[in-house]
Amino acid sequence: MILGEGQERENLTSQIKESGLLDKVLLTGETRSPEVYYRSSKIFVLSSRVEGFPNALLEAMVYGLAVLSFDCKSGPSEIITNGVNGLLIPANDIDALAAAMEELIKNEELRKNLSKEAVRVSNKYDIEVISEEWMKVFRATVYKSKYVR
Repeated sequence: MILGEGQERENLTSQIKESGLLDKVLLTGETRSPEVYYRSSKIFVLSSRVEGFPNALLEAMVYGLAVLSFDCKSGPSEIITNGVNGLLIPANDIDALAAAMEELIKNEELRKNLSKEAVRVSNKYDIEVISEEWMKVFRATVYKSKYVR
């Protein structure tokens, strides 16, 4: 199941047809209720080649999904501790991504362990924790400002 919409839809549709996977791969398009999909899934794959801060990855972890992601230049490695709460795959290594997906499908114990640890990431990104971090930045900025006396 691939959620979202973008310029690669036509290409993905062609690949799905050519591979004979029309009955196995669903392109849902844009959704306003991703939680429905998180709740009914066990694995989340982030195959982006470039990321900032991947909110979808964090959301999937909060819902307890076993996650795997390309280890882009930034983003996923800030959230995932490889082998602990998810799997980081060398960037652009499609074969390694496929192998990791297969491993998570077959290895229920690994999937459950990653899932259990993934949920704990929500503690680090809790609104209260993040708000306090921003307040520290604001306080430090105000105290250093030559305009505040």
